[in-house]
Amino acid sequence: MPAKKRNKDESNWAEFLKGKAEAATDYASDKLEDTKDYTQNLIKDNPWKSIAIASGIGALVALGVNALIPKKKSIWDRIFFS
Repeated sequence: MPAKKRNKDESNWAEFLKGKAEAATDYASDKLEDTKDYTQNLIKDNPWKSIAIASGIGALVALGVNALIPKKKSIWDRIFFS
């Protein structure tokens, strides 16, 4: 079966979509770069505040994970308190 030939409109549409995808990628890259620069400046200006925030988030994650994991009885609890 021969390959379907593309007409001029389909080719233009593909080029249009390719241009839109490249523009979206460029926009996302620029926003990511801006966010990276902002975060780096924030950490440089307030290092202890950044450490405190990271520690707090880590503690909350640890508490959440600890709450989700089922508790097992230790061997001593099974021997003496069963």
